[in-house]
Amino acid sequence: MAPLAFLSHATKDSELAGTLARDLINAGVDVWYSEWEIKPGESLRRRIDAGIDKATHFLVLLTPASLVSEWVQTELDAGLVNRISGKCRLIPILSAISSEQVPATLRGVRWVRLDPYADGLRQLLEACHDVSAKPPLGEAPTWARESPLPGTGLSTNAQRLAAWLNEHSKDGHSFDIFERDPILKDLGFTPEQAGMAASELSDAGMVKLIVTSGSGPAGFSDIQPRPQLFFRTDLALRGWDTKKDALALAAAMLNSGGDQAGLADMDRHLGWGPRRINPAADYLSAHGYVERSKSFGSLPYTYIHAFLTHRTRRFVESGRGG
Repeated sequence: MAPLAFLSHATKDSELAGTLARDLINAGVDVWYSEWEIKPGESLRRRIDAGIDKATHFLVLLTPASLVSEWVQTELDAGLVNRISGKCRLIPILSAISSEQVPATLRGVRWVRLDPYADGLRQLLEACHDVSAKPPLGEAPTWARESPLPGTGLSTNAQRLAAWLNEHSKDGHSFDIFERDPILKDLGFTPEQAGMAASELSDAGMVKLIVTSGSGPAGFSDIQPRPQLFFRTDLALRGWDTKKDALALAAAMLNSGGDQAGLADMDRHLGWGPRRINPAADYLSAHGYVERSKSFGSLPYTYIHAFLTHRTRRFVESGRGG
């Protein structure tokens, strides 16, 4: 059922009120507008009372003219009564007046400003059609789930911490460092719970804990992911099998010719981006399938060049079943 809006306005504002009424009715709002509703010979008071009584929305056009109009004030009194009783939603519409000029009885009601007109009209339509500007509710992040990494053998809190680190790592390498306090806030951990989870991941070789004088009960002030974190979590959290990615990366390196390959060049070839290619590159170096160059100046990549060896080719051939 279409919303029915009663439009209260001063006679001097008939041009603006008529434009607004037409725009509203063309957009699906059934507007009670005096120029259309009161026929010659009919009682003004009775027709207006009937219009206000039926309205789901009471719109009052507040202008310099309507602020001194006794007729508008009388209609507004009736609209306020219906609002208080829950019969309608009352929406003040400001045009050519300041917020300080709004009547005291309306200052606790959110109003719409028609300057600019298009923005005000849109807000009115959203209100009349009960359209929310609130974005739709998204899914909870993976790290907020009770057990985001089942089958890893980690405790629930360690799983959640590992998932948090995975999803907050921009480039998937060991240069990322995360402060303790945002982790406590997001995961709802006490310092002791964070310390237990972080210690478990450290023992598993998945993180490095940075301990300072301000570490407190958590036992760390910052935490740094290690390649093992991504090796063990990317498949479950991002759908990337690190070993298969490493095979594809090694094959691309061999096919590029020469005895070394730059990660930036390989990324352009594979089209993965640093976040995906870095764990694969770290997998190759961690298992001795390539020799990595020094990491200084390599960001956003975990290192600049990989030097290829016979082990590189053997790894690729074994992956191909050769």
